[in-house]
Amino acid sequence: MNTSDLLSNLRSNLLIPLLSIPYFLLYARLSVSYYIGIVVSFFVILFFSMVIPPLGGYIRNVSLSLKLLAFINAFGSCYCSWYILRYYPFIWGGSPDYLRFIIMFLALPFAWLIDLMILDGVIKTGKDILKKVQMSKMESLAYLLVFLVSLVFVSVFFLSSQAYYGTENMGDVIYTSDTPKFVQLNVFVFLNYIENDIRQPLFAVFSSPFMGFAGLVSSFFQLEIKAIIMDVLQIALLIISNIILAILIDLSKYQRICFVIASSCSYTCLLFSLMIEQYIVAYFWLVLALYLVCNRRKEAECAVCAAGGTLLTSLMLAPFICSGDRRKRVIDPFLQIVKTGAGFVILVLMLGRTDVLLKLAENFGGLSKFTGEKVGFVDKILQYLNFIRGCFIAPQSYVRREEYASWQLMPVSTVSIAGLIILLIAVISFVITRHDRLSQISFCWILLSFAVLVIIGWGTAENGLVLYSLYFGWAFVALVYNFLKHLEAKTGIKHIVCVFSVLAGVAMLIYNIPALKDLFVFAVTEYPV
Repeated sequence: MNTSDLLSNLRSNLLIPLLSIPYFLLYARLSVSYYIGIVVSFFVILFFSMVIPPLGGYIRNVSLSLKLLAFINAFGSCYCSWYILRYYPFIWGGSPDYLRFIIMFLALPFAWLIDLMILDGVIKTGKDILKKVQMSKMESLAYLLVFLVSLVFVSVFFLSSQAYYGTENMGDVIYTSDTPKFVQLNVFVFLNYIENDIRQPLFAVFSSPFMGFAGLVSSFFQLEIKAIIMDVLQIALLIISNIILAILIDLSKYQRICFVIASSCSYTCLLFSLMIEQYIVAYFWLVLALYLVCNRRKEAECAVCAAGGTLLTSLMLAPFICSGDRRKRVIDPFLQIVKTGAGFVILVLMLGRTDVLLKLAENFGGLSKFTGEKVGFVDKILQYLNFIRGCFIAPQSYVRREEYASWQLMPVSTVSIAGLIILLIAVISFVITRHDRLSQISFCWILLSFAVLVIIGWGTAENGLVLYSLYFGWAFVALVYNFLKHLEAKTGIKHIVCVFSVLAGVAMLIYNIPALKDLFVFAVTEYPV
């Protein structure tokens, strides 16, 4: 590309770096590191404005309906962010309140462009998935029914108690979740919220294309209705993620239906339907990236960076982006890790989160309290096995009364036989199906969960591993179903997968309904609407 081409591209795209400034200013507070990030992002975007073709042609080719959807989400994100930060000073010496309001409107074009590009990529991948499986009307209706049942389930709980979204104490009321904080402050669109640190530096960027609309609509309603509206999008993303996972496992139509229904009966899905946490968005991006990686799509690297933005550990998918050529297998994964890592850092710089990198040591120091330095290795193993069990059936819980009443996991003192059996099946499944790409990634994900939850001991100090069941639990599910598929193929016995799904779904409900009833009674008693 010669100099004239670079200058031509820059002239066509010059508005993009200029419009990025008010977008990042919308989230600004009195933080020197954040303002440094604005300057860095301006120059990074300026550079890319020179090397990419004019975006005008791309925008013209996007459908009007998608442009409108992106605008609604962008407006919702900007409005909610302004509402949260409207009284926060962002200029030393003070600034009038109306200035951030003006900036909100100036931030809209850049927010719209980001949401448009993300939604366009997601929808294209969605169409590719639907084209591959040719989903029937009956299958679609089955998923719609699962969604409606989940919505009724959540509505009953939310309209009966504020424990899930509206407590004065902003966290640790239901296990160690921060749901009330996330709902009341709408961190799903808040770019530099304190929780969106090195763990998930770009969470709001890849969440707002879905949650911006929910935030806008819900802002006109009282808190319990607001929580339901926000949770509708979360439930939809959760079900869509489980459908994609079923397609990745290569299940047939009826097997997929049984899989999604059984998954919806698991304690993980039931619990996360009630907790408006960040993990559902992270899980969605992880599964979407997983689909592109397993199918060796060219968009896989971008999807892995997006997934890493919503939860940093998702970057562990990077080495699997490689082609799988045996002659290059030794060196390629390392090169891919470097390439994806570099791309991710550039993305972080471009999207205004230089402050996260500048405060890297401070961030890691502050997060050390969540590790299990003082928890014995045997206790971590016991918690881990109980965590595996809790991915499917409700772990034992109790009401803890200290400064306030909360619903917490019982301390673990014995080996979970169910967790041990599930782990053994997963290992056996990997040994049998080790040449399957999904099995390889799933087993590595289990190793990652062991490293994070046992070796590092993340969450063990507060006995709160149930919070990570959605993000790590899918790997156990995938390997169990790969084992069932192998069993069905080898024995010639039909419908093993479907029968197992039905029986597993019923068994999980037998355990989970009484546990949810106890949770419901606790919530209504301690935190009534």
